[in-house]
Amino acid sequence: LAEQEAFAYAAKTGLDIVTICPSLVIGPLMQPTVNTSVKVFLSFIKGDKETVESGFKNLVDVRDVADALLLAYENPHVSGRYLCNSLPIRVSDIVNVLKNSFPTYTYPKK
Repeated sequence: LAEQEAFAYAAKTGLDIVTICPSLVIGPLMQPTVNTSVKVFLSFIKGDKETVESGFKNLVDVRDVADALLLAYENPHVSGRYLCNSLPIRVSDIVNVLKNSFPTYTYPKK
């Protein structure tokens, strides 16, 4: 909604606006609190669920998002909306990577 409002305001005022829309952001945290993206991974390792959805997720490293923001900021010809994400990754593959990295946690069985 914020993005829609920003584009509507830009259309009324002639302001050129650029948005970078990342998918599920992963990577080092700067803050001591857990963000929305990390909560997705925590739900996999806390054993809250017996199953996880079969499907795909798009991920992007926070450092790539920062690079995208800088590239957009530094290029005066950029305008509009940009998506920042990876190719789709199977949720089961994400869980398997977590299992290999953190084997002592409880994971969904299916």
